[in-house]
Amino acid sequence: MYDISEIINIAKISEYLCANDIAKKGLFGGGIDLQLPNKIFNIRKSVEFVYTIEPTESSLIATSNYLYALCAPYSLRAAWIINNFTNGSTSPTSPLTAIISPIRITQADFATATAWNGQNSLNQVIYGYYRLQVFANFIARYLTEGVEWERTANGINILLDGFDATTNDYEFYIDISL
Repeated sequence: MYDISEIINIAKISEYLCANDIAKKGLFGGGIDLQLPNKIFNIRKSVEFVYTIEPTESSLIATSNYLYALCAPYSLRAAWIINNFTNGSTSPTSPLTAIISPIRITQADFATATAWNGQNSLNQVIYGYYRLQVFANFIARYLTEGVEWERTANGINILLDGFDATTNDYEFYIDISL
């Protein structure tokens, strides 16, 4: 379980993740409580206030656990962001700010006939908590993950029948999103 200061940091990031999720899902937020970011904010501010004034307050643990429960759909992602992309602060540092999407991939970028090993600076960002979509320009559509392409430890592997980047020039785009 997290301590109170960690829950506060998780809540700060969860607010933004939740608001972003609602914004992406349209008019009714895809069924997410439209007031959830405000609820997280208000409870977090209360917990922060009491924690700075009296960190041993008896109700603080229960209230911070309630705050953590409010963050539930986003708490794991927020904790992952804190552990992987921050230096103890709640403002993400690179490589989050260095995501360049879409990434253009051509024949010259393939390490083998079917494997692309990615760009070293982006590998951790790409294979962390981000969703990938692979667009094959030569057939003008997104490929199906697990059927037509798969993730590898270093990049992606194209699974299309007859695909060989060493003999044909192909063009792909990788879109990265939360």
